[in-house]
Amino acid sequence: MRIFHRIDDIEVYSDKQKKILDFFEENTQEFIVAAIPCRFSEKYSDIFRNYKNCTIYQHGYEHYNRAISGWYDEFPENMGEDEIYNMIKKGKERLEKILSCKIVGYVPPWNNTSNATMKSIDALDFEIYSAQKNNTNKYKKNKDIDIDIIESYEPKIVYKNLDCIYKGITELKDICKNVGIMYHFKDASKEDLEKIFDFIKKVELLNSK
Repeated sequence: MRIFHRIDDIEVYSDKQKKILDFFEENTQEFIVAAIPCRFSEKYSDIFRNYKNCTIYQHGYEHYNRAISGWYDEFPENMGEDEIYNMIKKGKERLEKILSCKIVGYVPPWNNTSNATMKSIDALDFEIYSAQKNNTNKYKKNKDIDIDIIESYEPKIVYKNLDCIYKGITELKDICKNVGIMYHFKDASKEDLEKIFDFIKKVELLNSK
């Protein structure tokens, strides 16, 4: 079984965020960073260039909900296709300029994507689409998430029982070739981070070399 990790909502630089990213680089075989282009700090440029186990994917443009109703979506069907295309293109170009590398993957904010957005990411030559496994959008290559460690996001973040998640992953060992785990660290306390880091170290022992 191959395990990969995806850290969402990377944008403004902080020492806390740098510590988290360094942990993943030092303790995991593969992790994806979903970067929000309009607020992505140029300070990350040299940091990511030195990472060997990390790939940067684009995470929308500004992670702002524009859906009139229903589930959150940055680029819903009520937006014009040209506007969607231009915003995603602008974000892709900004990330590529800061990082001096091609951005090949796209992660939709809230793991939700309209048909118009799918057309735009195809036209912009993204090679990989990463949402959650239950999404209905099939792309050239999907690298979707199986597990979200968060139980609820509002009114405050509540984490799932990490021991139960670990047990579930061990049961998938002989069934699934790939397992993706998603993380949001914005409001994580020091205690939360310690528990999550211990969980990741245990999970990585299950990872095939």
